[in-house]
Amino acid sequence: AAQIDLKLAARSKGTMPDDPCLWGISLRQLQHFRALVYAAGGFRNKDGSFRDLNMYDLCTEFVKPYTVGSGVSLAVLYNKHMPRKGRLANVFVSHSWGESFLSFVSYLESGVGGQTPLTLDDVAWICTFSVCQNQTPEQIAAAISSPMDSPFAQVLAKVDEVAVTFNESVSLYSRVWCVYEAFLALEWGKLVRALGLPPRWGDVTAAVRDLPEEEWDRVIHEFCGKYPINVQEAQASLESDRKNIMEELAGEEDQVNERVNCLRMWALTDIVNGQFQEMRTFKV
Repeated sequence: AAQIDLKLAARSKGTMPDDPCLWGISLRQLQHFRALVYAAGGFRNKDGSFRDLNMYDLCTEFVKPYTVGSGVSLAVLYNKHMPRKGRLANVFVSHSWGESFLSFVSYLESGVGGQTPLTLDDVAWICTFSVCQNQTPEQIAAAISSPMDSPFAQVLAKVDEVAVTFNESVSLYSRVWCVYEAFLALEWGKLVRALGLPPRWGDVTAAVRDLPEEEWDRVIHEFCGKYPINVQEAQASLESDRKNIMEELAGEEDQVNERVNCLRMWALTDIVNGQFQEMRTFKV
């Protein structure tokens, strides 16, 4: 990836592959793009202090400028030299645009605690990078007007695995697209791995610190019960998206809530087990 000149590649206009599964980006390419942003001063404010770019800022300031005029997404720009004009994704990554880009990549690289990260050979489908962000709002809205026919659902139907990336800044399941992605992944029997740190994760680790291991699951279940996820409260950037998705989930809200709460429990369980590995070893 380090040998790719994105600005040079963008000069030759291309087209997005018809199959959205070919809109994948490798972990190495994400690492390369992070290095480009760093070199461009993207992680520094004007006064030199650290700036923690979220995905909205990253898209506006780097993804769109790098791909403007190319006719393709950042992922396809990296891979349009491939025989199929793109790279086939094997992992769908569900994430929030309000999260830190640096944290997001670090979760994919190494996870937290006992979580299983991506490998350098994995090719991920990540909407910020996989979808052509220089489309007009009308073009994007048309592509996702029917959630089940959207690129998101098409890719979810074909990949074997889904990585759900939690973050401390935004409750992942306060965003309706993330709820919908999690529901489809579990409904279709995909292998799902939970990565990252859910909001208030520190409350859980603090609560189990002095407890025996057999009490940890109870604490995690009580925490998730105290702060339940409710799909009816989830929002979207476009009200039409929220309405369309809620129509597809009508009558299954309780099942959806149960499933996305399970994902948060999995993430917290891996965090706790990893954080207290030494404690468990000592007890044995």
